[in-house]
Amino acid sequence: MPRFIQGYIAYLEGTNTAAPKEFGREFFSVSIQADGLRTMRAICEFDAEGITRDVTYTVGPDYKPIECYVRVATEKKPTGSGWFRFTDDLAEGEIFTASDGRLSQRIKVPERVKAFGSHPICSDILRLAHLKAERPDETQILKDCMNSSPLAHGESGPILGVRDYSYAYKGVESITVGAGSFECKRFDWAVRAGKTLCMWTTADFLPVRMVFPEGHKSYDLMELKVRN
Repeated sequence: MPRFIQGYIAYLEGTNTAAPKEFGREFFSVSIQADGLRTMRAICEFDAEGITRDVTYTVGPDYKPIECYVRVATEKKPTGSGWFRFTDDLAEGEIFTASDGRLSQRIKVPERVKAFGSHPICSDILRLAHLKAERPDETQILKDCMNSSPLAHGESGPILGVRDYSYAYKGVESITVGAGSFECKRFDWAVRAGKTLCMWTTADFLPVRMVFPEGHKSYDLMELKVRN
């Protein structure tokens, strides 16, 4: 049987106050086969916007994407859904969105893309597998990756778009969250000019905490179950 992991991440705002408020959440599971094939499943909810996002994302032993399904809906109507596939020379998508209808995408690539941004926290953390945990503060760029939406909560599309990601390794830190205490590697992600996401991950790339300091928001691992 594969190794199986389940978790719950609380999206918290007002972290500069005495009583942060949960504004959304993420329920996820990860199954890891003996050969290193990894499939992540996530349901993400945003209360104020009424957004629900369902994602199933598979990466190989090298953490490069193989396929992904993304479905986005609001409380009033579906936004869209798409199935995405990645090979050594192609990125493709079969999509239906409320705004654009039925779409097929075929994008030639010189090599399999390193990462696909499908927007769950546990998906964002997988990109860190492609970074070096050395030379603190040196900028590392993952070029010519792709994502399913340019918006912060991934609420548009979904549709394939090209995206670079820029990070800096900050070192090893001990982090305590609702699920317990963890020894983590920290990376800071420059999401856009003047805005940063600080990311803490375990050695096997499970999300422990992400902090958006400029927005006083935190994404904390509150529950974790592991079947080895």
